[in-house]
Amino acid sequence: MNLNFKSNPSHLTERRAQLRTVLWMRLFAVGTLCGLLGLAHGGDVVRLPWPTLLFVLGMLLLLNILAWLRLRGGVFGLKQAGAHHVGSHHVGPYEVGAQIFADLFGFSVLLYYTGGATNPFVMFYLPLLGLAAALLPWGQVLALAGFSIVAYSVLMLEYIPLVLAKPQNAIELHLLGMWVNFLVSVAILVGFVARLSNGIRQRDQDLNTAQTRLSRDARMAALGNQSASLAHELGTPLSTAKIILSDWMDNPGGLDATALQRDAQVLQEQLSRMEGCLIRLRGSLDLEGDEGSLKPLIVKAWLNDWLAAWRNRNPQATLVCTVTVADSLRASAQWDSAELVLNGLFENALQAYERALDRGGAGQPCLERCIYLSVRYLENTLEFVVEDKAGGFDKDLMSRLGREPLGTANSPKNTQSENRRGMGLFLAVGLIERVGGLMQFSQVLDKGDMVDPRVVDNPVVGARVDFSMPLREVVQ
Repeated sequence: MNLNFKSNPSHLTERRAQLRTVLWMRLFAVGTLCGLLGLAHGGDVVRLPWPTLLFVLGMLLLLNILAWLRLRGGVFGLKQAGAHHVGSHHVGPYEVGAQIFADLFGFSVLLYYTGGATNPFVMFYLPLLGLAAALLPWGQVLALAGFSIVAYSVLMLEYIPLVLAKPQNAIELHLLGMWVNFLVSVAILVGFVARLSNGIRQRDQDLNTAQTRLSRDARMAALGNQSASLAHELGTPLSTAKIILSDWMDNPGGLDATALQRDAQVLQEQLSRMEGCLIRLRGSLDLEGDEGSLKPLIVKAWLNDWLAAWRNRNPQATLVCTVTVADSLRASAQWDSAELVLNGLFENALQAYERALDRGGAGQPCLERCIYLSVRYLENTLEFVVEDKAGGFDKDLMSRLGREPLGTANSPKNTQSENRRGMGLFLAVGLIERVGGLMQFSQVLDKGDMVDPRVVDNPVVGARVDFSMPLREVVQ
């Protein structure tokens, strides 16, 4: 028997392992019956219809051979298309049950010609049903159990009696048969159950190993998202510092003391902002695991504190918030992940405004670096909507946003800023989905309607991102 649970957790591989188990069990049962029949014939204990019995056993062996060949994919053209290795046969959902049914039917035929329900080996039904119960869905198990009950009931009334060479030894032979039946049943059940238990224990060990690896990978992914988000945030102060230094280099002696002091103050603010990013990154390395951010907080207080900190870091931007959350709502959630995603979306919105201004949109009322945030609580879920009025997403990239990083070899030619935006959204989607949330992208039209821009004529004026985050241990 080979219950190879650890090779592949898919249903296909599991059914192949089940079929191999059934075939090994059938081979063992047929071998045992042949041995018992040989002993009966050699000892001249009972007269049996040998042609019929050998025919039934031969058909079971032939079925076993055909099943092995099918399992290996090399008979009657049953090899799957595109399969280039041994063991490519697809095992259907009912094939294992059909094989066990063939065993039950063949065994019933053997019993009919060997005394029916009076045969002490009639209890062989139980190991076969135990095998079915361990391997098959309940529907198939009930069908096989029903067939066994009907067959046993019929064999109590209709059968060909055994002809004993010495009828006076009938009781002793019956007791001996019951003892042999007990030994064989014990061997089958103990061997199968022991193998099954070992396979389950091995699978549990593999699952524990996989969970440990998954936890470590999730932690690395969280650090990667944290690093990517902070690197994304560093782009704005670095660009500001670069512009100021470029102005100084272009006109080193033409700046008065007031202008220099103003630029120096801006540089100091941007350096403080970059220092804060690095401090947060260093703090994230001290977390003890991915569950470290799962902590109970007052939702509205957490949101107000984070928004206040973001406004301090971005005084040039206007943030319009609509929060529909009770003041007393308290819950546990992945707050660090939510902050990373919000920060990335806000930075994307600011960069979108910068790109729109570079394209000649200066002075337009919609390009005032205004970000709109809406937050509401619904059924243990915190739902966020982030909007801007900076031109929306690129139409040719709309279907790929968040699904893949932009700017790869197969991507259309984009600017460097567009590629950074696409990478940020890709990381944000992965982060939200990893904590059990969802994220969707859409366009804001001139009337504020959320419809597909491909099927309307209204011009796009902005972008909208909807995402949700599950809450735990909610107390209202």
